[in-house]
Amino acid sequence: MNQKKPEKSQIDSIFALFSNGQLQDALDSVKLLLKSHPEDSLLHNISGACYAGLGELRSAVKSYEKAIDINPNYAKAHYNLAGTYHELEKTDDSIKSYMRSLEIDPSYAEAYNNLGNVLKDVGKLDEAFESFEKALAINPEYLEAHYSLAMIFEEYGHFEDMISHLEAVTKIQPNLSKAYNRIGDALQQLGQLNKAIEYYQKAIKYNSKFSEAYNNLGNIFKNTGQLDDAVKSYKKALEINPDYPALHNNLGSAYRDLKQLDKAEKSYKKALECNPDFPDSLNNLGIILFEKGQIDKAVKSFKKAIAIRSDYDEAYNNLGRVFLSIDELNEAVANYEKALNINPDNLKTYDNLAAAYLQFGKTEQAIRYYKKSIEINPNLAYVHNNLGNVFKQIELFDEAFKCYEKAIELNPNFAEACNNIGTTFKELNQFEKAKNSFEKAIEINPNFAIAYNNLGNLYKDFDCLDEALNSYERAFEIENSLDNVLGNLLGTKMNCCNWVGLSELLFDAKERIVNNEKVVEPFTLLGLIDDSAIQRKATELRVNSNHPKNNSLPAINPYPKHSKIRIGYFSAD
Repeated sequence: MNQKKPEKSQIDSIFALFSNGQLQDALDSVKLLLKSHPEDSLLHNISGACYAGLGELRSAVKSYEKAIDINPNYAKAHYNLAGTYHELEKTDDSIKSYMRSLEIDPSYAEAYNNLGNVLKDVGKLDEAFESFEKALAINPEYLEAHYSLAMIFEEYGHFEDMISHLEAVTKIQPNLSKAYNRIGDALQQLGQLNKAIEYYQKAIKYNSKFSEAYNNLGNIFKNTGQLDDAVKSYKKALEINPDYPALHNNLGSAYRDLKQLDKAEKSYKKALECNPDFPDSLNNLGIILFEKGQIDKAVKSFKKAIAIRSDYDEAYNNLGRVFLSIDELNEAVANYEKALNINPDNLKTYDNLAAAYLQFGKTEQAIRYYKKSIEINPNLAYVHNNLGNVFKQIELFDEAFKCYEKAIELNPNFAEACNNIGTTFKELNQFEKAKNSFEKAIEINPNFAIAYNNLGNLYKDFDCLDEALNSYERAFEIENSLDNVLGNLLGTKMNCCNWVGLSELLFDAKERIVNNEKVVEPFTLLGLIDDSAIQRKATELRVNSNHPKNNSLPAINPYPKHSKIRIGYFSAD
């Protein structure tokens, strides 16, 4: 005998309670009706939805299973059961239930969409993609399916297709700020930064409290050198979300790029107040402390970052830099090698190791690491250039030329490599070839002060003093703080008997020497200034720069005193 169905008004009343979020009241009403209608599959399905909404997932499963026992072809119950299994992380059961729902009702777009979500969660992207497309074939205006497909395309790196589906989302729901934000992300990946900015601003237009969009705007501004705008964007994000450590960290990095080290330090410390174990901020704080000369504190910060994230190769690299700065080569190398063990393909680490060995005159090891970097990626012009510099330093000029030429082959506009070829030809006294190389570097980069200075040195060595003076003046005009360019200019003016502006330049030179700047070679200074204190200061700067203290040899004890004065004569010969 067929059981009488509950009245429609009773069901509508329960739905009203459910829709208003009165889940317990809805469940109590369902239970009451089930006493008189125990075999009504709809009531069991509603009961399951109430349990699921209350977080009682296992009870929800039992209710849905009961509905299916009563009516095995109840597509909605299979669909709801699949969703609950998904929440319980029973993905295989979830997939089976969605598939069963679709066998019963092949036009069930929501089931295809949610099946796609489960397949995506378990990494079956191709199957998920197919499922989302089927949902859209049934309902082309299905917003969630468009959004889900966009996320699949993001996984594949197909950013144009990602944008296409997100644009469809914004047509369906024009005020959906998260869609505009994700379009901005895709445009960033495509390098279309101005358009990305437009979409992040649209996201903010529709949701003025969207801190993630402000953060994304800040990142673009920072990466494009618009640092003041970056600071404003990060600050706006922090007004909305003041306890988010990554935002304080990003603000700190913007301040660091602005050379506002105190503000950067404050921001990194604020990030660590929000999360004391945030390794990125510990690493960045270490960089600031290092730049401020607080070596012990910097080491402590890097080590704490590593203690939290043992595979933090960047922190090991930074720790290596600190030890190198205090002439602890073994400690520096040990940290760089730890970074390499973590990430053997990090070319930055090979460069650091090469530079470390080079600093201590260990050219063989430096060459080995530059060559290793080239093995990993033979198309990096700057590495070939750096290797050329090592070969030039040890006077393997043919090898140096090969490296510089390879660098220029990879990057025809590599002005620095052209300049280095020029300095190599100069050492070989090949005037015309050196001149052509310096002029080529200047042609590529008309503001290349070092190349102008080198061209001036070349002209001076070959007694072309007017041309040398022109080159030095141009170098000084572009970068007046360049090492020794002011001294070169002064010396050449003296040799040319050109007294125009000489007294002002001499005054400038004295001030710079007092401020510990490398202004002039000591021998050149002898003919310019008769102040012995200034001459001594310039000589100390030259010696400390070109011949820094080296602790490789043991300490030398004072020579025993003798009754007679003993004089030793020393010569550069």
